[in-house]
Amino acid sequence: MEDAPVDSVEASMHPEDYSMEHFPLGSSDLPFDILLRITTYIPAEDLLTLSQVNRYLNELLSDGSFWHLRASSYYPKDLFPLIDDDERTTLQTLQIRCVKNERFRHAFREEAVHMQSKWFPVAERGHRCNALTFMDNGNVLVTGGNDHRVTLWNLRDIKDDSYSPELGLGDVGTVAHRHGDWVTSLCVWKNSLSSGSMDRSIRLYDVQGAQTLPITSLGTGRGVLCHDRDGPNTVVAGMHNSVELFDARVSTFPVMYKFLSQADSFSLVWDIALVGHEAIIITSDSIRVMDTRMQRFVFSKEFPDGEQGYRISADGRNCWVGTNSGSVFLYDTQSFEIVSDFSEVFGFTQCRVVGLHCDESHVLACSADGSAKMMEPTKDPKVLWEWKNESELDLRTLAFGSDCSIAISSADRAHIWWPA
Repeated sequence: MEDAPVDSVEASMHPEDYSMEHFPLGSSDLPFDILLRITTYIPAEDLLTLSQVNRYLNELLSDGSFWHLRASSYYPKDLFPLIDDDERTTLQTLQIRCVKNERFRHAFREEAVHMQSKWFPVAERGHRCNALTFMDNGNVLVTGGNDHRVTLWNLRDIKDDSYSPELGLGDVGTVAHRHGDWVTSLCVWKNSLSSGSMDRSIRLYDVQGAQTLPITSLGTGRGVLCHDRDGPNTVVAGMHNSVELFDARVSTFPVMYKFLSQADSFSLVWDIALVGHEAIIITSDSIRVMDTRMQRFVFSKEFPDGEQGYRISADGRNCWVGTNSGSVFLYDTQSFEIVSDFSEVFGFTQCRVVGLHCDESHVLACSADGSAKMMEPTKDPKVLWEWKNESELDLRTLAFGSDCSIAISSADRAHIWWPA
């Protein structure tokens, strides 16, 4: 679940690199349409840096319509987007979206579809990896599993040609924490990592490179099935249909504790996506929304045709849901109506969707049938990347890194791919 909403954009250049002596012709002397055309040749990430040293350019880039126009230029208008933005979409959201989209399009440009790959053991023999996420711009992979460990893996060493799977934990990995029971979920928010466990705790860590410093531990009432974080809020789903809300500014104990109704006694919470003040929760039979400010559920809707939900990934108004039968649906987070059914294009053979990740540029999913696909989220979707390994049918979950790396866990090992 790496990849929570980005709150700031780390530019690739620095303002001091752009002293005004490099610009003999002031940008204010250029006609607007010429300046607008020039910006199309400059990466969004660099434009945000340039705007810090040029007042006229800053005024241009402070207009949301500029970023709307730039975002809409990535795909044909009749194919994209599947869901339009609304007035609540902030300028910062648009800027971040353009930066992430351009990074992705560069990594998966047509001439670089080949991905380098490695696999390595991440759990002791007889144990399984249940959760993984990227950190440090894709240079660290964090895993957690039935061996109770939260482990940080140095991918720089693993990607090196000299790496061999025979190398042990002490060579390329560091144990950040040992829980008292299975590790079931991992989450990254900014420079903070959290791990959830069946030992009834959520552990928070401050991360510096490949090292972790413990912050605190949140005590939950039940064994943790899944959790997600956004800012100070952490939403946790536990055994016996419990949902807890923590506010790190207040206490290490939950500020809200609720059970689903008795009628839902066999409807477990399988996944959570926390987007702003709304927690979108997937149970076996329905999709539910909890408002973290009002601390109560505000919406519930059953899945169609007896489908059973299992995985969720949300980005803005886009909410993707994967089911036990291999279906992949796109919901609009305003109406929670199904906008598009991607089940056929993913083609999972009636097997559970075990991993799901989305943003505006792609939707990535893997299935218990041993396959994974990345699709373009348009009205005429195309496959951007795929993997099939019939010898490994015990896929557990996946993660997508900010550097466009992919990780998929299968039993006691992790497979990683990164752009060539």
